[in-house]
Amino acid sequence: MQPLRVGRQLAIEFRTLASVGQRLRWQSGAHSGTIARWVTVAVTIYLLILVAAFTGIVIWVFGRKRKSRFEAEARIPLDEDKDSPS
Repeated sequence: MQPLRVGRQLAIEFRTLASVGQRLRWQSGAHSGTIARWVTVAVTIYLLILVAAFTGIVIWVFGRKRKSRFEAEARIPLDEDKDSPS
């Protein structure tokens, strides 16, 4: 009889949780959908700002003005090897 008692107790707990969820949904009222939409809009705007910032940084880093500087700095380890005695 023990499994039956545990099963019945779980069923009662699930019904209690479901009724609590219904009460919370009822208490939140009609404004919960509006708040959720505003949060979604805010997160979307934040994501677009981050994407634009990332794109701007990538364009700035790999711009043509810095190409010669990057090539010169890339040759530094090879130039140091030539100067050191073997």
